[in-house]
Amino acid sequence: MNTNISFFYSGLIENGNATEEDVFDALLAGIKNDDAGLVNKCLNMIHVRDDGHHPQADEFAVNEMASGKIISLLEENGYSFGMYPPRISLFSLTPSEMVSFFRKHYAELGDPYEEVFAHISYYHKVRNNGESVFRVPFDIDEDDGYRTFFASYMDSWCCDFLDLVSAEATPDTVNKIRRGLFYRSIADPDMKRLLKKTLPLLKRKWMKRDINRLLDACVRSDNEAAFDAIMEFADRSSLELSVYPEKNMKLLRKIFGLEQLTPGTDEAYKAFTDYVWLRKTDPAVLKAVMHPSYCRKQNECGMTALMYAVANDNFAPTDYHILIGETPDLEIRNKSGSTALLIAATDNPDGIAELISIGAAPYAKDMKGNNALHLMALKNEFCNIVNALRFLPHSLLEDRNESGMTPMDVIRNRIIGG
Repeated sequence: MNTNISFFYSGLIENGNATEEDVFDALLAGIKNDDAGLVNKCLNMIHVRDDGHHPQADEFAVNEMASGKIISLLEENGYSFGMYPPRISLFSLTPSEMVSFFRKHYAELGDPYEEVFAHISYYHKVRNNGESVFRVPFDIDEDDGYRTFFASYMDSWCCDFLDLVSAEATPDTVNKIRRGLFYRSIADPDMKRLLKKTLPLLKRKWMKRDINRLLDACVRSDNEAAFDAIMEFADRSSLELSVYPEKNMKLLRKIFGLEQLTPGTDEAYKAFTDYVWLRKTDPAVLKAVMHPSYCRKQNECGMTALMYAVANDNFAPTDYHILIGETPDLEIRNKSGSTALLIAATDNPDGIAELISIGAAPYAKDMKGNNALHLMALKNEFCNIVNALRFLPHSLLEDRNESGMTPMDVIRNRIIGG
C-alpha cells in the first residue's frame, strides 16, 4: 500500500478541501492501494458515475485486481460486476475460498475450477508482461524485488489449487487444469514446485508427441530447469528446435551441444530472424547466434536481419552494428525499395540516430522518391521529426518526391486533410 497517497487524500477529505474530482481520484487511489477506509469515505460522498471522464470504479477495480473487501464495498454502494467476475487477488483467498466464491456468485459461468484457472493464467500474463500491480500479503515495494516473493507465493498457491482440483473435480477437469498448469510452469521459470508436480504428464503418449513444441516453449521463456526436465523424455534423434533463448547463454550452449540451430544453417537463420524481429534481444546471445552470412542475406520480401531489428521496438539500436559486416550492408533494399534507415523512419524513429552514426546514407529514397523525412511526415509525431533533424541533413526538408512534394508539404496536407 502506498500510505503517502492514502494519507494525502484522507487529509484532503477530512479537512473539507476535496473537490468532487479529488474525491473520485481518492476512490481510485483507495482501490489501487487496498485502503478500505479511504474507499468507504469516498463512497459516502459520491454517487456511481458514468460520464466517460474517469475510468469507472468497477472497471478500475477489475483491472487493479482489487481485494474481496474492496469489491464488497463497491457492490454495497451500487457498483455492479455482473458483466464479469472481478479478478480478485489470489492472495486474498485460499484456493478453496476462491472456488467457493465463484461457485456462489458466478455459477452461470460454468465450472468454478476452470474459472479460477483462467484467473491464474491472467495473473501469469500480467506478471510476465509487467502490465499490472500485484498485491502481496506483506508490505514490500517493487524496488525491493517483490517479484521473487510473489513468484514463490504463486508457485505454492498453484500447487495447493492443483491438490484441491485433484480431490474434488471431475477427471476431465483435473486433466485439463493439470495440463494448463504444466504449460504455465514452462512459461515461468519461477514455478519450480509446480513444474515438478505436473511433470509426470510427460509420461503420457499424447504429450510425448509435443516434445519439440514444449522444448521450444522452455527456450522461449529462458526456462532452463524445465528444458532439462523435458529433455529426459525426449528422443534426441528427432529433435527439431526452432527458437533461441532470450538471454540465457547457458541454455543456448546446451542447444548448440545438441547440434540444434547451429549458426549458418537455414533452420538457424529462421530462428535468428524471428529473434531479432519479435523478441527482446540480449547482446551476448545476439553475438552468439549471429553468422557472417546473415549480413547480406535477404528473405523472399527482401528483408535483412538489420531491417527486422529496426522494425522491432525491443531491439536496442546500439546493437545494430552486430548485424552488419560492412557499411554497404546498410544500403541493401527490400522489395519495396526501402533501406534500413527508411524502415526506421516509418516504424521506429528512435533507431535513426544510431543508423546514421554507423554509416547509413541519409539521402536514401524509396521507389516513390520519398526520403526519410517524407516517410516520417506521413505518420510520425511532429516531435519525432524535430528530433530526427538533429541527425539528418536539413536539406532533406526541401527535397521533392515523385509527386513534387517536400516533407513540409506532406505535413501540411496531413494537418489540413488534403
